[in-house]
Amino acid sequence: MDVKYKITICCVALVAAFAFGRFEAPTKVVTKTVEVEKIVEHKNIETHTTVTKKPDGTVTVIIDKKDKTTASDQRRDESTKIVERDAPAWKVGVMAGTLVTGNFKPIYGASIEHRFVGPIYLGVFGLNNGTAGLTVSLSF
Repeated sequence: MDVKYKITICCVALVAAFAFGRFEAPTKVVTKTVEVEKIVEHKNIETHTTVTKKPDGTVTVIIDKKDKTTASDQRRDESTKIVERDAPAWKVGVMAGTLVTGNFKPIYGASIEHRFVGPIYLGVFGLNNGTAGLTVSLSF
């Protein structure tokens, strides 16, 4: 393998690694935090009844109520993370092929496209045999 091809392969691998890393990075992260508050009330009423009979026949009833109601406050935060990604505005590509009729000479080229509207891209391409043209592509 020629040194020129090794350098070309390394450059293509480096550009591809950068493109994949850039593609995987989120462009916008939105974090929504909601605070949930819950008040819990425990009712606990103690009742003591004391009945006293006196020798003269009178009955005394004493009812003692103690309210031991407790309230506790529980707070909890809930977070939701939303990651949004914008569609890329530019696409760059390389092409390789061969003439299947004749001498099987290799043909190389490059293309560049820009997002026109929504998922529709318009671009240009060129090949090493002198062919050039326009491209229309759809991303989905």
